[in-house]
Amino acid sequence: SWMFHCHLLYHMASGMGRMVMLSDGMHMDMPEMGEHGKVPWHLLLDGSVQSHMTDGNLMLMHERDSLNARWQVGLIDSRDAPYEIDLTYDHYFNANLSSFVGARLTDDDHDKNRAIAGITYRLPYLVDSSLGVDSEGGIRVGVGKTVQLTDRLSVFGMIHYDTRTRIELVADAEGRPAM
Repeated sequence: SWMFHCHLLYHMASGMGRMVMLSDGMHMDMPEMGEHGKVPWHLLLDGSVQSHMTDGNLMLMHERDSLNARWQVGLIDSRDAPYEIDLTYDHYFNANLSSFVGARLTDDDHDKNRAIAGITYRLPYLVDSSLGVDSEGGIRVGVGKTVQLTDRLSVFGMIHYDTRTRIELVADAEGRPAM
């Protein structure tokens, strides 16, 4: 499998990329590429620390599969700021559709650890959507969008509806330093 994509990440995220797959029966005059012909593993860590909590994602990805740890952990006494950690295996069917299965761990007094499964889908205009169910019958639906304002500044908005916690709104701005 080979990934061909535009060098601008915004373009790649909007679908300007293709996966080219060769089967055993296909013949192509392609030179031996040595270590560059191997499909690499990718490790991504993204997180933030705020005044009351930390939020982040750790991902180990290989081709169309990834192992993920997503967390929201309170920095104050755990009774006032519980943690929620999603440990998932994700499979990407194409650039817009993926599925996940795993576990949601929490220390919330009104909740408990449970299995989770669901799908994520990129809607038109690069709006990310998700639908998940858990082993306790809970449902979580969400949509989110990132807007690049300048080369160094972007804003993000997300809304989730969870049958346990109801509505959750998140707004964020991210700036990057000049290189």
